[in-house]
Amino acid sequence: MSPAAAILAWALALLAPAISSAQPAQMYPRAEQGAVTLVVGVPTGLDVPVTVTPGEVAWTQSARPADGARLVDPLPRRIRPSGKALPAGELLFGYRLVGGMAYCPPLPYKGLRTAQCMRDIDGDGAFDACYIGETRGIRSHFLVALVADLSGCGGRYRYTPAKWSATEAVPVAVLFKGYRDGAPIFLFKIEDQVLEREHRCKPEDDGGCVIMGLRLRAEPVGQAVRITKISAEDVKFETYLGGEVGMRRLIIPKGASR
Repeated sequence: MSPAAAILAWALALLAPAISSAQPAQMYPRAEQGAVTLVVGVPTGLDVPVTVTPGEVAWTQSARPADGARLVDPLPRRIRPSGKALPAGELLFGYRLVGGMAYCPPLPYKGLRTAQCMRDIDGDGAFDACYIGETRGIRSHFLVALVADLSGCGGRYRYTPAKWSATEAVPVAVLFKGYRDGAPIFLFKIEDQVLEREHRCKPEDDGGCVIMGLRLRAEPVGQAVRITKISAEDVKFETYLGGEVGMRRLIIPKGASR
């Protein structure tokens, strides 16, 4: 073997581990809107029929994330854009994207209202891609407007599946908005955020309708509504699902988790 060929073979031998330790580059949305699925508990405040006027709270419930994960390894602070470090043991909630699930910590109400969110691109049990979760003024710990600024996490951070308990739930208020086409309209308020989507109580054959796991009978009393509970159960409720914004190519390295 000539000296030049020997040098080339030596260089390729050095590069081989690096080449084999990376997956082919794939395109992922750089920023994306998704959905948080919440488990909504049975209503309270309806043991007896109630009459409410437009703008008043008709009844209350509680909500907790349906999907969760717990960090095994601490995640360091992200410099730019800024993202707070997360300790080992941090409980995260799932934020469903078009192509997979990201996980975020509860977002703060005060100060910098963003948080690092993570994703396991290759599905090996370690987070390898990081976003910044943004609230865009939404006032709830579990409602994310979008995740943005996708990049590698600078390492691999293990996690385990986890569940949110009922004691970690946040309050939900159901507001009576008024009538449209003869049917009462309700809005959901999760913590301090009123969601825009309206929920119409359209009577079924038995005269009842279902709103957020509650089967009720709604009777008009002038501009007000009289609500009688028929039955109730826990349900899963999805906030909303948006579309992707931009794309970014990521190369996720293989290797041992931290």
